[in-house]
Amino acid sequence: MPDYPGRAVTDNEEGKGAGYILIAAVMWGTIGPAQSLAAGILSPGAVAGWRHLIGGAALLALCLPHLPALRHRGRRFWFAVVVTGAIGAGYQVAFLTSVALTGAALGTVLGVATVPLFSGLAARWTGGPAITRRWIWGSAAAIVGCGILFVPGGDGRVDLIGAGCGILAGALFAAYTVAAKRMTSRAGDIKATTGLSMLVGALVLAPLIINSRGEVEQPRALAIIAWLGLVATALAYSLYSKGLRRTSAVTAGTLSMAEPLAAALLSTTLLGERLSAGEVLGCTVIFAGLLITVTGRAAGKRPVLTCDVSVVAVGLVEMPVGVAVRPHMVGRRRVSADSRIRVPARGRAAVPTRTQSS
Repeated sequence: MPDYPGRAVTDNEEGKGAGYILIAAVMWGTIGPAQSLAAGILSPGAVAGWRHLIGGAALLALCLPHLPALRHRGRRFWFAVVVTGAIGAGYQVAFLTSVALTGAALGTVLGVATVPLFSGLAARWTGGPAITRRWIWGSAAAIVGCGILFVPGGDGRVDLIGAGCGILAGALFAAYTVAAKRMTSRAGDIKATTGLSMLVGALVLAPLIINSRGEVEQPRALAIIAWLGLVATALAYSLYSKGLRRTSAVTAGTLSMAEPLAAALLSTTLLGERLSAGEVLGCTVIFAGLLITVTGRAAGKRPVLTCDVSVVAVGLVEMPVGVAVRPHMVGRRRVSADSRIRVPARGRAAVPTRTQSS
């Protein structure tokens, strides 16, 4: 199905899209438990390297017809691919190291739930949306939750280095999203660009991949990296990108919270992990902050159709034909201060629907 940013979707399509995103989130939730199963066989860095190699190759295999068009992209595109791949490799190593030291449940919560905090800071730094009260409250809850985890407990179970790696993973993932957004804005196929960046990450982690060649020959290690590369990466990204075409960003963000829930459930039921009272409290506060941040994005906003725009001069935008707007809104027009088309400094223009403009 074509990915038209301004096209309307039916309730049935939106339901399918939500299902795709939910399945993808559950697949991502298996990454932490898979790292725990690989403990003693493969290092976190080796697992990250093999996931990048297999997952990146599989994603490129799924979009072979689109690869020739990427050869003509400029230097900025390829530079963005290299930067995105390097940051992604760092994120994977930090995240899997956190899982190895703190457990799959705690490591996943730290790596996922702290992302909105750093994403908000990154967006503000790059001239993105303004910081909202909900973001402040959600980020404050995440900070308090992390503080609870860092307080020494009687059992001394929380590994401070592992917890620090989890927070670092959240920061690196926020940087990854910024770099990936710039990368994909220069090329239309998300799966192809993601596959390329993952192969760059595999190149960065090549020494760890080479050193673990002997361990990969073991059936258990081979099954783990095959799952991570083919299912938790290639298939998950394919389903997620398909779901994004049919759902809103708010719905996608809310459903993505299934990842830490799936990781916690698998860790406690299959791996026998047990969290202390302090860890449960800290994870609960962090997850509450994530819930506040994600579910509050649509609060107080009227439904609009969105369409990509390109700024051609100061005060001018170029609108594509085909969205449900009034005739005088289509084409190139000057945008006044009281215009109903809200054009941010960067990003997308929000266009009123028929009911709003009638």
